[in-house]
Amino acid sequence: MNTYLTDQKNTYFVNSLKDGLLIIIGIFSASFGFKGFLLTNDFIDGGATGISLLISAVSGIPLYVLIIVVNLPFIFMGYKIMGKQFAIKTALAIARLALCVAFVLLLFLFLMSPMMIY
Repeated sequence: MNTYLTDQKNTYFVNSLKDGLLIIIGIFSASFGFKGFLLTNDFIDGGATGISLLISAVSGIPLYVLIIVVNLPFIFMGYKIMGKQFAIKTALAIARLALCVAFVLLLFLFLMSPMMIY
């Protein structure tokens, strides 16, 4: 058996696992930062997230929908410039961020309900 190919597969697996774990940590920290800091204090962030927050504040469209919609052109550009693997990782991360933002908002509402305080 060729040990070089086995080592390459192990390295690829470990790197993919590490990438996935770091993306998940980033998603959770960003979604809790949205609710814990930006949304509760009516602050607006920069970039695509800031545009999503601003449009959501003005129009009433849910933030988790706008995060996906505003980032679509950037996913497309990432696909054209960086490649398919980058675009897939980015699209999945943005979709998970939107999902997490939606559920973190529900979690905070539940935890701040009068039932939970007493």
